[in-house]
Amino acid sequence: MRHIRLTVGLLATVGAFAVIAAPALAAEFEASKAGAEAGSPVETKGAAVGEQSFHSGPVETAKGVEHFTVKCNKGKSTGTATEGLSTKLVDKVTFSKCTSGKKGAKFEGPLELKYNSDGAVEIGEVRVKLSEAKCFMTIEAQEVDEESTKSAAYENVTKEGKKGSVKELGIVNSLKKLDMEFEPVHEGHGICAALTEEESEKGSYKGLLEDEVIGGSLALVEPIV
Repeated sequence: MRHIRLTVGLLATVGAFAVIAAPALAAEFEASKAGAEAGSPVETKGAAVGEQSFHSGPVETAKGVEHFTVKCNKGKSTGTATEGLSTKLVDKVTFSKCTSGKKGAKFEGPLELKYNSDGAVEIGEVRVKLSEAKCFMTIEAQEVDEESTKSAAYENVTKEGKKGSVKELGIVNSLKKLDMEFEPVHEGHGICAALTEEESEKGSYKGLLEDEVIGGSLALVEPIV
């Protein structure tokens, strides 16, 4: 009998340890498109919702400290997700109708955003021309993870279409501590002609995007506890 009690007690201890040692479950993206094989890439498209804003950290010039802001009223994205469950989602966002100060700003290409379902984001490099300041602002390639700040959050959106309801994914971008670099468009002209420090380490990007799988659905699936 004593042997039985010891065995039961040991099993209970091992069971408790197993519960403690079990890895934490994480949320995943779920993409679904009719006819697509599990694990294969599926195309996505999306659009910016509301204003998209980019802010630089302090930039040192011979005339003092400057801060630059770019605001865009339109954005469209193309990208890829993985059929079934995965932790990765890639967006390439083309911003338009952008301003900085009282004049226009132009992105010279799309901004690539590689999202992880835990909130981390890997950013591709893109250069922006600021007409009023006569500067180029380059958002450098980098990774922003949840240790520095939670950089992206996700919310499921259901929309009604001609063929019924469609699941889309809302992506709330709140990227901070972005590295940016500045240079004059033309030597000797504009604010950036008087730079004493070309880099800024406290930039940010805030904006809401909504993504969908073309001909399918896209959502974030929370783990079942």
